[in-house]
Amino acid sequence: MLLCNNGVTNTKSGIMEIVDRLQNYATSHKVEVNSDFHSKKSVLYREDCMNQKYTSPQLYEKLQNYLLQTLGISVKFSQWNGKKNLQFFLTNTYDFYEGALLKQKFLFVIVKESGEITPATIKQHFVKIAKESENACILVQLATASYNRKRLIEYRIPFIIPGNQMYLPELGIDLREYFKPVKERKKLFSPATQVVLINALLSKRRAPSSLSGLTANLGYTSMTMSRAFDELENASIGNILKKGKERLLLLEESKRELWEKTKPSMRSPTRKRIWAKGKKPKILAGLSALAKETMLAPPTKPVYAVYFKEWKQTGIIEVPYQDDASFELEIWHYNPNLFSRNGSIDPYSLYLSLQEIEDERIEVALEELMEKLK
Repeated sequence: MLLCNNGVTNTKSGIMEIVDRLQNYATSHKVEVNSDFHSKKSVLYREDCMNQKYTSPQLYEKLQNYLLQTLGISVKFSQWNGKKNLQFFLTNTYDFYEGALLKQKFLFVIVKESGEITPATIKQHFVKIAKESENACILVQLATASYNRKRLIEYRIPFIIPGNQMYLPELGIDLREYFKPVKERKKLFSPATQVVLINALLSKRRAPSSLSGLTANLGYTSMTMSRAFDELENASIGNILKKGKERLLLLEESKRELWEKTKPSMRSPTRKRIWAKGKKPKILAGLSALAKETMLAPPTKPVYAVYFKEWKQTGIIEVPYQDDASFELEIWHYNPNLFSRNGSIDPYSLYLSLQEIEDERIEVALEELMEKLK
């Protein structure tokens, strides 16, 4: 969830009132609180994590109760009309509500699906939302990984996790707890299903794709392709049509819409990374491919990709240490040659292979890569 505000001007009496409320909250909830608002230092508290799952209405209620308990503030929500001017991928990712906090107007932007959004992506989203809203942004979400929390604080992006955590630097407040683990990502698509989707994302054709045609073009059996069609149908991705005995897949969404809709269920194509020597494969992957497409500096050892069913026959030798290797090898769930272009893996697989790496430079480069696909 994202919360946007105009900024807060604090008075000494107002700050001390907040301190008193936080101390009372800490006493009643048996949490630790340290405060020094005069020097703008953080307020810290800890409480047991809550592992329950919440629907959006429950999350609103939880946020309201949390703000009331900690700051003595009651917030009412209303629909935000500005969402009609936003791009589809934003409205598909978030719900938008307006509210008031400390007499300031806020825009609550609520993540529809659980899971992590990288801080670099959040920064990009803030920029786009700010074009339609006069309010600055505070991130509010149900849970976050510790490394993303650290990155948000480094970016000075305010955020609230209802019932668990609050970082509001404008108020000199930093409430921290033992972090609630992020709910596991929904079941991921099989490699074959992901290949069908990437094929659609890269294709210039908008006509329905036949099962037999995809079987021939993608190198899978008819049974595997049939299961991929079933998986897409069960996930409400596209429409499965019939023409005689032939099954057809029709994907009517734009490429951007399809990517944003399916990305949470896509897996990294990389099964394993090893250090290797011997004959180098032809397809660049990983940071080497990303450096080729963006301003990122290339790694000291080039990175290549190979299909897991083929790499044992390549004559490539795995070595235990980087110093003994001439390159890094990614062993893939599906064949990287299927969608390679200009000697590199396709951009969608590239993004998926690197999205979990905790490095701001890589996050920024991946955003640059995705911007080129719009």
